Amino acid sequence: MLYIAETLSVMEDLNRLGIGFALDDFGTGYSSLSYLALMRPRIIKIDQSFVSPTLESSRNDTLLEAIVTLGHNLENDHARRGHRDPRPTPASSGTGL
Repeated sequence: MLYIAETLSVMEDLNRLGIGFALDDFGTGYSSLSYLALMRPRIIKIDQSFVSPTLESSRNDTLLEAIVTLGHNLENDHARRGHRDPRPTPASSGTGL
């Protein structure tokens, strides 16, 4: 982000008005832990690659569980699925998604 201080100031003003923000595609690209600390998003939207991975693995399940736990511990309203299908996937069962 080029103008981080100004962006955070506007986000704080909007947050006081009841407008929250979502961090989209968490776990990829620019969605990093530093953004969770700085921006305090209301919603964490977990990237589809963690929720519906092409290959099932216990490592992926552990990462998904850690992201959900992190969201709950940071008091986010929701940790959302990164896909459009409302049916539970094997990776999301039991994680509270």
